[in-house]
Amino acid sequence: MQQGGTNQMLGDTLIMYYDIIYTNGDSFVAGNGLAQEEYTKDNLYTFDDWQRNYNKVFNKKTLEKVHKLHLSGYLTNKEKQNAWPSTLEKITNIKTINEAYHSQSATTIAMKSIQSLSKIKDKKILALIGTAPFARLWFPKAGTNSIQLSVFGGRPTELENNIAKYYVNNAKFEDFKAQYEISFLGLKKFAEKNNIDLYFINHYLSEHSDLINEYVIDTIGNDADHTLPVFTACGHYPKKYHDSLAYRLKQKFEEIQ
Repeated sequence: MQQGGTNQMLGDTLIMYYDIIYTNGDSFVAGNGLAQEEYTKDNLYTFDDWQRNYNKVFNKKTLEKVHKLHLSGYLTNKEKQNAWPSTLEKITNIKTINEAYHSQSATTIAMKSIQSLSKIKDKKILALIGTAPFARLWFPKAGTNSIQLSVFGGRPTELENNIAKYYVNNAKFEDFKAQYEISFLGLKKFAEKNNIDLYFINHYLSEHSDLINEYVIDTIGNDADHTLPVFTACGHYPKKYHDSLAYRLKQKFEEIQ
């Protein structure tokens, strides 16, 4: 890892050679579920219980409420305040930007990251990018700029539904994997060219890619027992696991330096 930026001690906290930490990804970086008291009971579930209760909790009325709260920015901001990038900023004293949004595709994440990173000048940057499931597509729409093909993809418009059906009926697994790898490898190449240290963060829905896993530095929730109540109503981890990831990342980068 190349050195640059501030490199100084502040109390027990190492300012780890970086001026800015940039983060992006899907809901596991955005912090979905970390403010679920805004739309449902603040309960935790086992993996099996979460799957059984999902459609009951997220009925049409609740989905519409959550969608409006996200688009308004209120819920998005509240969730991000509790997500691991916010914790990482607090424990490292490094300014952290979190541009994650739920349900984003790899292509959307890569495009947004390149656009934003290109605007940051004369700073030493650490970029931490959350991975996403293969079966998501870039598509211009408010919020996600993506189409999610899974059963948890919400309630798309007729156009989105038709596009999703076309891909489900005609595309192969390798097609989705290829667009995922091309997007993230392109982002990695951009980072290398611009002297940006970039690593990926997996989650339990991340799918296997040898090409990308080479650059994965950690996985959120890898310390969680899925047979215990460790999931929010939307199938994400509570703040405890965001915080533990942030502390692991801090330790890893201190060891690297």
